[in-house]
Amino acid sequence: MPGYLDFVSLFGIHRHIREPRFSGFRDQTMLAKDSKLEADNLGRSGRGFQICWNLKSPSRWSEEGTLQPGPEEWTIRQGAFHHQFDVEKGTTLWIVTKPGLDIKDRIQDVTGKSGNEEDRRFSTPKQCLKSSFAIHLLIGHWATESWRQYFQWMENKIEEETFLLVYDAQGPGKHKHIYSSSSLQKAQELEEQTNEATLALQGNADVLTSLKNFYRALSEKDDFSLKNSCSSDISGFLQQIDSFVYDSNMQVARGKLLTQIVAARKQIVSDMLDIGHSKLYRLTFW
Repeated sequence: MPGYLDFVSLFGIHRHIREPRFSGFRDQTMLAKDSKLEADNLGRSGRGFQICWNLKSPSRWSEEGTLQPGPEEWTIRQGAFHHQFDVEKGTTLWIVTKPGLDIKDRIQDVTGKSGNEEDRRFSTPKQCLKSSFAIHLLIGHWATESWRQYFQWMENKIEEETFLLVYDAQGPGKHKHIYSSSSLQKAQELEEQTNEATLALQGNADVLTSLKNFYRALSEKDDFSLKNSCSSDISGFLQQIDSFVYDSNMQVARGKLLTQIVAARKQIVSDMLDIGHSKLYRLTFW
């Protein structure tokens, strides 16, 4: 699917996320019988759909430059996903592009011997579709599981790096914080980082909503041969995607609040710098 190249092209050697505003979902549905698309030796009937999308998820970043649990720092990582399903043969294709092997390991856990038996059945198209839902939910969980911890880390970082910008020590024997252009730059960087994270998460919510809408529309098509036999599975799947969207929107609200807090503290620094410049002007010319 050509649209998948748009998502893959975002990957580079940079440590932090590139183009956080870019999120998307592409789909192509071909349910009418077309002999030109048939390939029995490849398990293709010519009736099916293709979808591709991208999502982002925070990960802890170690000083060595490898992703692993630790308190050092967080970064936002992208994942690009392509899924193809044949509604007549049940043939399924997944392509995943992202740093690290965590998604690969999770998929192997789900579809391997240690996974739920119902998630690793592929004898019929119905079983194959249900198994594909398990992979969808695995990816959705990956995209939503760490945002609460990420914003908690951002809250702590904002508090640590801007505390003196707001609460100057005024008591005897204490000195008042000296504002400088570096203080303003620090606040600006925090605002941009928080805003980019919020935009990335909002993109996730939009993509997951598009995924839900796609399967809902598919389930309503008369020429979708699994419409009746998989109706309950599709309904349960859509409900779980809804929960991912809800969780994402809750964290988006949290991110917007953090952005407002940083913006207010940046304004305090800017005002204090203006006051300092005004006093210096009067001392110089008066």
